[in-house]
Amino acid sequence: MKKNSKNFNRMIRKDIYFVRPGNDKHMAAVDATLAYKNTTLYIKRAWKEIELKYSRSVFGPLWEIATTVAFVFGFALLGSIIFNENRTEYVAYLTAGIIFWQFFVVNLNESSNAFIANTGEINTQSTSYIGIIFGILLRNLMVMAHNLPLLLAVSYFTGNFSWYTILFIPGLIAIAVTFLPINLFVAMVTARYRDTKYAISMVMQFLFYFTPIFWPSESITSYPERLLIELNPFYHMLEIVRAPSLGRAPEIINYIVLFGIFSISLVLVSLVFITFRKRLVYWL
Repeated sequence: MKKNSKNFNRMIRKDIYFVRPGNDKHMAAVDATLAYKNTTLYIKRAWKEIELKYSRSVFGPLWEIATTVAFVFGFALLGSIIFNENRTEYVAYLTAGIIFWQFFVVNLNESSNAFIANTGEINTQSTSYIGIIFGILLRNLMVMAHNLPLLLAVSYFTGNFSWYTILFIPGLIAIAVTFLPINLFVAMVTARYRDTKYAISMVMQFLFYFTPIFWPSESITSYPERLLIELNPFYHMLEIVRAPSLGRAPEIINYIVLFGIFSISLVLVSLVFITFRKRLVYWL
């Protein structure tokens, strides 16, 4: 009994050492390490949440595909006329744009509420903040993957399928890695300032019309109007995964912008996370 008591006290002292005030860098490092070690757990958790989402549904994830098909083919009938585009090419362009834009929007919206929605878990057990964000990102990737067969099918039947098409896979991985620090920053800011999630929703709705999703980017060629596209980070993200599905390689500038976004967001969130991690629990 005494031996067990000593072991328990030793564990308590060890846990206190890990979370003690004034050791911010170590706390952040432990958080990241815990998220990495529990990768399998977060994958299983994300998969289970998707199973619960479609619980007792006959068609399950097919509804995700059906919703996308209804929007794409419905809007394509009108959009191809408005923008004077070839209907077949426009369907391929719009399909890729909608699928990946939905991933961007859902990812940011859910991340903004990540810590607030998991307040109970954070307050009652030792958990990784980075792991929570990672789990949300994984779940959204899995949900988006429901539409990938549709994307590939449209690319094939519209004659755009080529060796370039497989480039969307590393592109998607690069975008997911870039979103990880962005999502963590968004979640922390929203935990402190609750109006942030509404602001994000409003900004994304605004950018939906200024990002070439349903209108061709080539339609604006003159400056300074063209800057509305070139300075839009979501345009470059979109092109990295949409261009391959249209049978062409993304431009180098798209990758440069994505790397710049990742570098800036990583540095920014590292400083914020190290400084304010220990205060997060008091903001919830």
